[in-house]
Amino acid sequence: MVLTTLILPNVTAQAQTNPFFVSKALVGLAWNGTDFIASHGENASSLLKVSLDGKTVIPFAPSFSGKNETYIAVSRGDAGFPKDMIYVSSLKSIYEVSPSGDSFRVFSTPPGVSRIGYLAFDEVGSWGHALLAVDDNGLLWSISANGTAKVIEDFGVGLKPEGIAVAPLTFGGFGGYLIVSLERKAPQIVAISPTDTSKLVTIAQFPEEEPERVLIIPPNSDLFVAKFVEGSVLKITAVNFSGYAGSLLVITEADIFPTATITILRAVGPNVTETRLYEETHPHFEAAAFVPSGASQPSTGNSSPSAPTNALLGGVPIGEAAPVLVAVLVAILVVAFALSKKRVK
Repeated sequence: MVLTTLILPNVTAQAQTNPFFVSKALVGLAWNGTDFIASHGENASSLLKVSLDGKTVIPFAPSFSGKNETYIAVSRGDAGFPKDMIYVSSLKSIYEVSPSGDSFRVFSTPPGVSRIGYLAFDEVGSWGHALLAVDDNGLLWSISANGTAKVIEDFGVGLKPEGIAVAPLTFGGFGGYLIVSLERKAPQIVAISPTDTSKLVTIAQFPEEEPERVLIIPPNSDLFVAKFVEGSVLKITAVNFSGYAGSLLVITEADIFPTATITILRAVGPNVTETRLYEETHPHFEAAAFVPSGASQPSTGNSSPSAPTNALLGGVPIGEAAPVLVAVLVAILVVAFALSKKRVK
């Protein structure tokens, strides 16, 4: 049995953000360790290399031209996949693009494909560190390093699987499960057991929303989310995810429905709780990526100016106010001790 509870913090839906413009019709977004590799365009798609601050945007793999929305996954070098190799979806095929962008080839055309909707690597290992992909027609594949694809699940036409992630082994009773967001009809997040793919459990529901992405929250990392219509990238700083490393993040799109949200899922045993972090009207969120916050620090070595979500009255962030509160508390204790000594005399 799964218990889902919505928790709304005192300061809800207003996480500290810092957007920057990249290109209209922004779809794919992946971090390769030094830059973002992004895709833009809906009917015809091309790739871009984008600096962390968004100030440098240049063509990447200019000889590659995709069709429809294209998504990107970067290999960590597991299970025979070359490290830093880039995998890009385009209609019915997945392309392998060299880290420099100088060359590319068709890597896999999965059986039964209609249009590949999203790509992600199994970074946990419970699914063999395979490349995972979903299709608009409801198919979910596991793809090995030689390009061989096998169907893991067929959700059927209409549910539209969108996001994929493998839950960390510490994610309650669903550690190592394959987590999939289903965007249409009954918007929900489902978990598939690695030992029994017929075991499919709904762990969260998002009525009147469109769950687009599912990500693992890493420690000390900033979140970057592509906004399709505006062509900008939304940044939410790591402090907003403090204490949530190893949890899952769900991003809803707001293409058909008006509201997009960013929600944290935490699991203890079979129970999953939700914490709403951010909310926006019609941003049309697409791909997203976490980047270690150290990579986000300015070259001067100063800490990021972005502030935490929660604030005390008067707008002082809790993280900044803590030393002040400690100092005040110490001063009060000193005065109280002095007064007590005076009364004794």
